[in-house]
Amino acid sequence: NKNIMDLGTLKSKGLLGPLTAAPGLAAAFPFGLGAQGLHEVAEAEYGDRAAATAFVLAAGQTTGQPTGKGVILWISQSAFTQDMGALPETALREMTGGRMRRLNLVTRQASEALWAVEEAIVSRAVAHVIAEVET
Repeated sequence: NKNIMDLGTLKSKGLLGPLTAAPGLAAAFPFGLGAQGLHEVAEAEYGDRAAATAFVLAAGQTTGQPTGKGVILWISQSAFTQDMGALPETALREMTGGRMRRLNLVTRQASEALWAVEEAIVSRAVAHVIAEVET
């Protein structure tokens, strides 16, 4: 077929050359979610927890580790852990490249969880605090 050109012909006519990809850009999150600070991420529907968890961990990777410690304090109300279980340690290692360890705290009441969040932030003893609290 006359309409088909081979790779040699395309290269000789300057129509095919090396492809150079643009340099990668750092992930940017909207509304300052990649910056240090207090952020709220809520699931839109039941079952969105896995996506919300991955998003929170990805956003946390962009902030670095402000205290120099590689520990996440993961606070959950007991209703969350009974319903959905806890994030497996192997999944956490995979999501964070093995750089972060986790300390779990399970509370009964939302007020207890929020108190623990506040104390952890003020103490600056952990790199990140993640809380699963019923609203």
